Amino acid sequence: MPKKIPSVFRSLILGAVLWSAAQSSPAADAGFPVFEAAPCCQLCPHAADPAAYNTKFLDAFRTLVQGSDGWLFRAESDLSAQFGTTPEGLDRLVEFQRALRERGTELVVMVQPPRGLMHAEKLKGSGYSYDVEGARESYRRLISDLRARGVAVPEMETLLTTRDANEYFSRNDHHWTPEGTRRTAKLVADRVLQMPQFKAVKRQAFVTRKEGLVTKNGTLAKAASELCGFGSPKQYFPRYVTEPADSGGDLLGDEAVPQIALVGTSNSGPSYNFSGFISEYLQADVLNVSVIGGGMDGAMLSYLPSEEFRSNPPRILIWEVQHFHNLGDLSFFRQAMPLLNGGCNGKDPVLEREVVVRPTGSTEVLFNGGGTVRPLKGRDYVLDVQFSDPTMLEMRGVVWYTSGNKENLRVEQSQHAPSQKGRFVTSLRPDGNWGDQIFMGFDVEAIVPEAPVAATTVSASGANAPSAKPAAGAPLKVRARLCSAHDTGMRAHGTEENRVVAGAAGAGR
Repeated sequence: MPKKIPSVFRSLILGAVLWSAAQSSPAADAGFPVFEAAPCCQLCPHAADPAAYNTKFLDAFRTLVQGSDGWLFRAESDLSAQFGTTPEGLDRLVEFQRALRERGTELVVMVQPPRGLMHAEKLKGSGYSYDVEGARESYRRLISDLRARGVAVPEMETLLTTRDANEYFSRNDHHWTPEGTRRTAKLVADRVLQMPQFKAVKRQAFVTRKEGLVTKNGTLAKAASELCGFGSPKQYFPRYVTEPADSGGDLLGDEAVPQIALVGTSNSGPSYNFSGFISEYLQADVLNVSVIGGGMDGAMLSYLPSEEFRSNPPRILIWEVQHFHNLGDLSFFRQAMPLLNGGCNGKDPVLEREVVVRPTGSTEVLFNGGGTVRPLKGRDYVLDVQFSDPTMLEMRGVVWYTSGNKENLRVEQSQHAPSQKGRFVTSLRPDGNWGDQIFMGFDVEAIVPEAPVAATTVSASGANAPSAKPAAGAPLKVRARLCSAHDTGMRAHGTEENRVVAGAAGAGR
């Protein structure tokens, strides 16, 4: 009989107790049943087949790996051994940092370490070959590369060697634990305290207390259940709440506007108290505008064009990024930079037109012609598109160039971010030889609008509440503007969050 019952299998605890009692009681000699407990829920062979992850939900968990003590890992993200970005990606990040700095905001980038590195010991006996040392070196190199380019980065690499009795991540969920959050918040606060910009931040006393429990059903456990048909035990953690030590005073005055902001993912949501821990360590208020389910870019692309940012840009902007996101993603910077400059709002467009969108096929909106072709090089211009239907979450279109090449644009707005009221902003493609090509025209393709999902954002301003849909039967109109990417447009106001998926093909118009 086993001498130790794994604590993770809660459904077997009763049997373990009865077994223990039987050994220490005379009843054992009387022939009462003796119970033997053993692990019941190992991953099935089906979970090892990448083709089995054939739904939108399961695709994020390809492929599950069984660890010890009830741990589950995702091979493609938790157990990745290569992190970082390209030199071009670093250039664009530095350019973005510089543009924020010109507006009085200093960027801090916090890259969360992988679950596999933080809990590599749970892979022993799994049979999975994970290059822990290679992954550790790659993560450290990413942090070093960011610092070498002047980006403010907390000392996250110290987490890889500092032991702590508390688990940093949940066993069968991709989020960190509140204790992991607390450790990270301390590192972030330590870095912020070193910044000259913090000296001008208004100080305020904050205190943290425990309040109830955080219950984790486990996203990885859910994926395992769909693949293998068994349930997994829930995990429980203390819930922490941080509040001002003194709730009195004029909290609605201009001076009460937080001068530090946090943009992040669900890891920065209320369950983990990330912004609260940072406030406690800094003794300063933090505006949390993170978007649950928004990915790396959702919160940032929602915040930049918001009234909150444009009227009261923070002195320090903390960006919580998960390790598997590419900080050099061109599509992000094609949106972030023009949104930071207000898109085409407050500027004189070089081309502008409003048309009714055909119900099928494509509709020509902009054309650089009519007798004179202007030398509109792609790298110098921004496309700002506004639909009459504020519930539009996706724009598909084609950008044509005089060379005969075309770029297929697909600009998506996150369903989890505040409504952006049918507006889509992106720069024309600047990379490679695309930046030198002359813009000729823009066509928009017909697409059926989708009803937006209610926003799940940490900000409580309510300024970006979804707009009402136009009356049924109203024709869909689109207004497109092309303007200079170099005009800062500091007078601009707008709200926008979107994602660009761009493909290109060489073809004549």
